[in-house]
Amino acid sequence: MSKIYIVKSGDTLWGISKKHHISVKELARIN
Repeated sequence: MSKIYIVKSGDTLWGISKKHHISVKELARIN
């Protein structure tokens, strides 16, 4: 995965993971 996402105020791992259709665990791993 080589997508770049710039975190905005109020973003959560859960919200970002839902938006990009990946698990919170996977998002945390690649972060």
